[in-house]
Amino acid sequence: MIVLPLKLPIIALQCMALLRRLPKNHLMRPTIERDLRAWLKGYYGEKECVYYLSFLPEDKYYIFHGIRLTDKKAFQMDLLVVSQSFALIAEVKNVSKKLIFKKESNHVIKEFNNEEEGIQNPILQVKRQRMQFINWLEKRLIKGLPIERLVVISKNFHVGRDHT
Repeated sequence: MIVLPLKLPIIALQCMALLRRLPKNHLMRPTIERDLRAWLKGYYGEKECVYYLSFLPEDKYYIFHGIRLTDKKAFQMDLLVVSQSFALIAEVKNVSKKLIFKKESNHVIKEFNNEEEGIQNPILQVKRQRMQFINWLEKRLIKGLPIERLVVISKNFHVGRDHT
């Protein structure tokens, strides 16, 4: 059962609204367009997972997209699947570039056309989310539920430039 459906992030909607109102030559327009592309790319990567989740029996799994909880600090999980016997946290990355995981330094590098860019390590991110979720559950006196984690790399979507 989908408890929290996947929604277009509010910040993407805000970027779209801004772009409709900004003049074409506004200095901030390229930055807002870049940010919108990034938010849409993430959204469509997560949307790819929806198809596969549809095969799960609705009466046995509770699915939460983009759930935000508060432990000591607020934390967000791209996908949380809960059943009677376990919970699964998935961090979804929509990346069409080559990813290089540097085990010795825990760095992740995106490589494309001989250019490199460092990104947040999704493995460390989902490990941290797991610990935060365990703490969140323990404060609610829920203990012993196995919590699995995984990183999903989705690379099927290309976001174009014009979103006005």
